[in-house]
Amino acid sequence: MRNLTIAALAILCMAVEPALATKFINFEKEASQIDTMYNDDIFISGFKIKFDSRVYGDLTCLLAYEMVQTDTIFGNFSAFAQSLQNLEPVMGSFRAFGRRISCNSRVDRFLLLYGQEINIGPDARIMRDADLWGANIAYQGSVDGNLKIRAHSAVVSGNIGGNLIFAGDSLTINPNTVIGGDLNYDSPNRANVSSGVTVKGQVNWQKPEEEKKQEAERGGFWSTLTWIASVKGYLVWNIVSSILVLAFIIIPFPTWLVTITFWFILVTAGNLTILATKPKALAAEAILGQRFFPSMGLGFIVFMLVPIIAIVLFFTILLAPLAMALSMLFGVAVFAGGVYVSLYAGRRVCMLFSRGAKGTPGYLCYTIGMSILLLLSLIPILGYLIIFVALLTGVGALVQVPWGPKSEPSAQAVAIVVQ
Repeated sequence: MRNLTIAALAILCMAVEPALATKFINFEKEASQIDTMYNDDIFISGFKIKFDSRVYGDLTCLLAYEMVQTDTIFGNFSAFAQSLQNLEPVMGSFRAFGRRISCNSRVDRFLLLYGQEINIGPDARIMRDADLWGANIAYQGSVDGNLKIRAHSAVVSGNIGGNLIFAGDSLTINPNTVIGGDLNYDSPNRANVSSGVTVKGQVNWQKPEEEKKQEAERGGFWSTLTWIASVKGYLVWNIVSSILVLAFIIIPFPTWLVTITFWFILVTAGNLTILATKPKALAAEAILGQRFFPSMGLGFIVFMLVPIIAIVLFFTILLAPLAMALSMLFGVAVFAGGVYVSLYAGRRVCMLFSRGAKGTPGYLCYTIGMSILLLLSLIPILGYLIIFVALLTGVGALVQVPWGPKSEPSAQAVAIVVQ
């Protein structure tokens, strides 16, 4: 419990200043002496960090842009970073989530990585299983257990003691690669297996034709939603959103232009959300009208518990994929909750000026409510508090939707929301 509390505090405090580290690359002064030995667990937050010290415990890095680890870790190494390099042995498990991840050292237990670009060097040796999720993956090391890869494309070299399991579009196995077990891959394309590759078990190729047929029968919307929820879709969204944020930071756009662009994005995305989730929008609006303050309390509990649960799950081996799914689902719920509370607020504002406000089209009510909340967010300090309360209230209402009013909405009510 103590370690979990420290991790939560690191997340909350990193925006103010870094916590613990051996050397901050972007600082002239070092936070502590190089080659320091730590006999306890270490938690780090910062922008650019080079860790040159030995840790006789677990090392956890949260919300760093660049992390370089250059000394032995006798416990587990867990990291969230945009760019991450592991150059020295990890006696426990190595688990990371980032955009660019490289590992070129020994890992005595499990390797579990999520990233856009993952590179496992020739000096890497994984004593147990390796589980890699990403867009492009290059594996050149050795693993004593199974190697599991889920990626758009992967290039594999080296020695694999167990099975090689792949799911994605393109798999290339370089010469002199040894697979001690089976080669199982689920891909629309045949694997490019070079001459000189040794597979001691069986080769099983499964085409996902039946799955694609079922998705086609469900329609294009379902296929789009499935793609967005996939690892590939998440990575693409991460890249696009990061480029947009970087553009707004680097290019000196006028403040009014940034505000208008942001407003337009919220209007478009919010109305599409209402259109795609008509019953939930109606139910959430009704719940907010009947149980506004209980929804606020429930939303506060959800906001406090979900991030902690996700952190705990990520630090495990088997449940780490569930942690990523939970984080993505939480982000979707926060956005949907903001849309529904904006719809509720806009409806109430319209009703102050017109008796027929209940018949006001849903898209107009949402736009009015969202615009008011956006204007309130510009108030220093108080604006952030208002938005936070609105979001957690919307999430609280969304959580109650499955147990909300059982009566089916009338056709007129549905038309009010989507017209």
